[in-house]
Amino acid sequence: MLLTVEKLLTGPKAAFYTIRLLDKTEKEELFNETEKFFIKFEDSFPDDINVFRALFNKMQNELGARKSFFRNEDNIGCNFLKALINFTEEGKKYKDELRLYCLYYNLDRIIFGNGGIKDKRTFNEIPELVKITSVLQKLDKVLEQKEKDEEIWWDGSELKSNTKLIFEI
Repeated sequence: MLLTVEKLLTGPKAAFYTIRLLDKTEKEELFNETEKFFIKFEDSFPDDINVFRALFNKMQNELGARKSFFRNEDNIGCNFLKALINFTEEGKKYKDELRLYCLYYNLDRIIFGNGGIKDKRTFNEIPELVKITSVLQKLDKVLEQKEKDEEIWWDGSELKSNTKLIFEI
């Protein structure tokens, strides 16, 4: 599977990235993975989607991506896997099932993927979520190696490379 890492949103407090799948000729899919998430769930979970949009705005412009906004989904395969969770205006966590998965590297360095409905105890029990999270976990391993090989690096919240950010996972 080929994918590219691209900027999703940039603000004074954080830069968010996302992934976009590519075909074998490196032609990009129409929507990136995070856009697919918002499009898929905007009609069935409008309140949650509005909360996610508000959180994106607050994180990129005011607070940065505080760890408290994320649920730890770490496992043996990846220490950086997290899920963006919903909050009420009073700061209380929602108990809803919608999750948006990401690689959380730092307060200002996040690569968002896709998400879905988590209605079982763990995402590992839901094939669709396993597929989504495994893409992120594999990407994390590739990025780790590329960073060791000095092919990519972080400059503040910016992911830099001397070549296109295209990866095979």
